[in-house]
Amino acid sequence: MKLRSIRSQLIFWNVATLALLLLVLGVVVRLTVQSVLISSVDQQLVRRTEPMPGPPPGMAPPDGQPGQGPPPTPNFGRIFFPGPPPGQNRPPAEAPQVFPLGMPRPQDQPAPLDTSALEKAEGGSMVFETVTAQAQSVRVLYRPVPAGPHPRAVIQAQYPLDDIERAIAGLDQALLLLTPVGMLVAALGGILLTRRVLSRVKRLSSAAEGIGATDLSQRLPATGADEFADLAGTLNGLLDRLEAAFTSQQKLLEQQRRFVADASHELKTPLTVVQGTADQLEHDSTLSQPSREAAAEIGAAARRMSKMVGDLLLLARSDSGHLAQQPIELTLEDLLASALARLGPNAKRVQISLPKHIPTVNGNEEELVRLFGNLLENAVRYSPQGPVTVTAKTESECVEVAIQDSGPGVSPDQLKHLGERFYRVDAARSSDQGGTGLGLSIAKAIAEAHGGEIDFESPPGGGLLVKVRLPKAD
Repeated sequence: MKLRSIRSQLIFWNVATLALLLLVLGVVVRLTVQSVLISSVDQQLVRRTEPMPGPPPGMAPPDGQPGQGPPPTPNFGRIFFPGPPPGQNRPPAEAPQVFPLGMPRPQDQPAPLDTSALEKAEGGSMVFETVTAQAQSVRVLYRPVPAGPHPRAVIQAQYPLDDIERAIAGLDQALLLLTPVGMLVAALGGILLTRRVLSRVKRLSSAAEGIGATDLSQRLPATGADEFADLAGTLNGLLDRLEAAFTSQQKLLEQQRRFVADASHELKTPLTVVQGTADQLEHDSTLSQPSREAAAEIGAAARRMSKMVGDLLLLARSDSGHLAQQPIELTLEDLLASALARLGPNAKRVQISLPKHIPTVNGNEEELVRLFGNLLENAVRYSPQGPVTVTAKTESECVEVAIQDSGPGVSPDQLKHLGERFYRVDAARSSDQGGTGLGLSIAKAIAEAHGGEIDFESPPGGGLLVKVRLPKAD
């Protein structure tokens, strides 16, 4: 399972860290308690095997006088474990066994519990071992007597570990019980802690969502002196810089729009004069043929510039929100017929197929005719050999008009730039062949001003498909 939220990750890692800590702590506590108990048993075994002071009873002193006869059989003292405390029914531990060195072991004496440990003790050092005897764990001590490199006997003392094993088992049960309880408490604490900590993140997120795309005056709450306050302060500094840059950009764009509108307006009158004068000179019979041809070229150039100036003025009106003024109810048949009239001879290449009952739309007639005229003109320009089809259908809240040309189509990289100002698919084309790159942007601006939209698609079969959606009339 993939943890997506910060809260889930914090709770998970909190519980996982505590579980690992409890596991390590439980192992350390268990080993420590077991070591302490075994060490206590070892010390008890050492105390209980301390030899009695003086020479053992029945044995002559080392410096005995000659003629006293052979020494008796060695006796290393009677060394026993004490019985159980009062009130306990546990049987007493077995008495230590003495294994003389260099002498045969009596037949009635049991064998040592660990022969290898006994052999190690014969070297003069105490040896502790834990062995299993009669399905019972026993701690065994082998102690040389007397201590030194040449002991005369080895004492075997043993102690059953039943009580210690029960104590360790009880500790294991306690640890196994406390571990899930601790993990549950950690999970609950993690939930409460993360909720409290992340509540500030939620407040920051809510405040960030309230900052508009065009209004950057709001700021995030930066309270306290922790990392969240530092983050909020950093983001507020970023918002300050963005607001300053946005304000500066808005001023530049407004100046640019004002300049385009003013320049277009100022150019309109002199271009009209140039065009009129060129037309007059073109038809002046007193001029030579080269002069009249030059006047015709001047008039054509003036007409192209007048069209561009008109396009720029319309875009300036779009930027200032002055499109779609004085709307009336219009039919698609009338709009498309008026748009076809602008194509001249090329209108016969356009095939229109509309349903019988197509809803009307509301809008400015001149602007909507300009919208469909630009789209049809663009489709005819890029379909020199094939037809252009126009279809329409009704959707839930709008009317969709689809214009399909039979041209070569556009690539995906070019498709995403359609509708941008001054963008042309073939940048090498001149303005005479490919237009100014403002036709589709004007159509898009008119559609959006009327509450609609334009989508551009490049079907697999080729060509460009333009879909215009306009709201239905009420």
